[in-house]
Amino acid sequence: MASSNSTALLVMDLIHNIVNRLPEAGREEYLARVSRGIAAAREKNIPVIHVTIHFRPGYPEVPRTNPFWARISSTDDFVHIEGQQKEGQNFVAEAAPRDGEIVINRPRISAFYNSDLEVVLRSMGVKNLAIAGVATSGVVLSTVREAFDRDYDVTVLEDLCMDRDEEVHRVLTTKVFSWTGNVTSSEEWINKL
Repeated sequence: MASSNSTALLVMDLIHNIVNRLPEAGREEYLARVSRGIAAAREKNIPVIHVTIHFRPGYPEVPRTNPFWARISSTDDFVHIEGQQKEGQNFVAEAAPRDGEIVINRPRISAFYNSDLEVVLRSMGVKNLAIAGVATSGVVLSTVREAFDRDYDVTVLEDLCMDRDEEVHRVLTTKVFSWTGNVTSSEEWINKL
């Protein structure tokens, strides 16, 4: 699937099990912004690529020696069984993929780790990534760093990213991400397309 457009919007981890962990204050406004950002990208024919995390039953991908992943594997919140998708694993309505949009599954924090994201991006001719997702300190941070290392031009859409900790979000978007790319609002990004 080749695309003459060299930009793609990555929308990451906007599934119920993750979004529901965000603070209620500001969550609905955040989701409304994400919905508007996705709609604007689609209108401008920017490919929207959805990224999620899931594992096989029993979490064979998870080392029990890693405390973070051991905690994750103590639930079935992220287990994917073909044909048995649980509500919490579904994308929130505001960010649900449309028919034909690509969904990338990965077993770690970065969207690139052990996924086919790079193959998809290269096949589409994508060189510029706009980043949206939850959490700023998780998938966003890891993906921004790895995208930079893979020589993509990265733009973090700061108002389309959210974290449980507002201060961490602020520090990352105002002090860290600018080292490896651009940080802007979704409105400014859309207006420049």
